[in-house]
Amino acid sequence: MKLFRFLLVAIIAVLLWGTTEISADAKQKVNERPTEGVAAKSDLGESSIDIRFSIQAYRYMEAGYNYLRLAQYGQADIGGETHAKQQVDSIGVDVYLQKWNSDQKRWVDLFKADSASAINSRTVETSKKVSLIKGSLYRTKTYHWIVDGSSSESTTAYSSYLTAK
Repeated sequence: MKLFRFLLVAIIAVLLWGTTEISADAKQKVNERPTEGVAAKSDLGESSIDIRFSIQAYRYMEAGYNYLRLAQYGQADIGGETHAKQQVDSIGVDVYLQKWNSDQKRWVDLFKADSASAINSRTVETSKKVSLIKGSLYRTKTYHWIVDGSSSESTTAYSSYLTAK
């Protein structure tokens, strides 16, 4: 009987110890934060690039904006804008949804959510609704570009990141 009790206690201890290890590992992954990027202070992750105050001297590009805004039911709105100082031959913005990969410890592009361009314009903007996985970290990456004559300018911007709810 003592041997049975000892074996029963030993089996229970092993089962509980193994469960604790898995839970601690899972908890660590959930609490792990990106090593790059800025956390949003609310349900709106956004970024604005005011090129006028940038160290880089752009001839045509004036500003760029992007955002990631949590919506209801696992959805989010993402978008971006590009603004030129004057009318240009073509102007555009490409919007990507990125997700934090804790195993690789880097942001990965999930997909190109939307793209917009305009001819003979000073501004272009786009927005799209996307689905998110609860508990995952997301941000928006935008690629802003301008072509005027034989000249071209471009820059990339990243929104702050959010945890999907």
